[in-house]
Amino acid sequence: MAESIKLQELSSEEMLSSIPCGTKMANCCGQIMKVMDSVKKITLLCACSNGAIFTVTGFKKSLNSCFGQICTLGAVVSFSMLRAQRFDVSRFDGKTYFSTPFDFELIVQPNSKYYLVERVAKSVDSFTEMKIGEFYKVKCVLTTVFMPYDKTKVCAIVADLNGHRGDLYVSGEALAEKLGKGKEYNQVVLFKCFVNINDECLELHASVQDISINTDFVLCPFDKPLKTPVKRKSEEVETIEVDIKSQKK
Repeated sequence: MAESIKLQELSSEEMLSSIPCGTKMANCCGQIMKVMDSVKKITLLCACSNGAIFTVTGFKKSLNSCFGQICTLGAVVSFSMLRAQRFDVSRFDGKTYFSTPFDFELIVQPNSKYYLVERVAKSVDSFTEMKIGEFYKVKCVLTTVFMPYDKTKVCAIVADLNGHRGDLYVSGEALAEKLGKGKEYNQVVLFKCFVNINDECLELHASVQDISINTDFVLCPFDKPLKTPVKRKSEEVETIEVDIKSQKK
């Protein structure tokens, strides 16, 4: 079973940028945003404190069973003793493919360590209170119905009660059965979700077992365009107006 630790902050982009290519003693902490599983390897796309992506790759022939236990979307993982391998652009331009600012990927070695960082869902009232690296409980409102995203996810645009927009992605099984009755302006309770900042877009990610829709609750439509909370690297929150009506056309 994967070990856990109580508290550790996400690595900053500045700290990750200071890791020299070639070292076998790279340490970092990130939140898993995507798991890419292939026949030979598992690559984790992890977010650092400002949302920049770094990659951690483990080759299955050298991984122990505990590694699979950390490969969960949203999990915050602390890594140590990784090898920083420079992308060989002539063979594979990983920097472009993974949309990462770093020149390397971090390779799991036989002596590497990885720990799940414990996180308790915090209750918040506004999307502006949310940041990468935490789990949250929040009430929001559907402003579109759920739409298919891929084989394991559906998506919808939601808003907090202050009119701040978020793009919600829900993963799991029997999604249409569990979420198909949700209508515009129904209340949604996310009991446990995590966020990512994609350029200027706040993304909320949750599992279907952690979401509840109150179909008896219908909020009056917002009289103004929704505002998107934008978190810059300075952590200051700005807003950009987004007209939902124009996006439905």
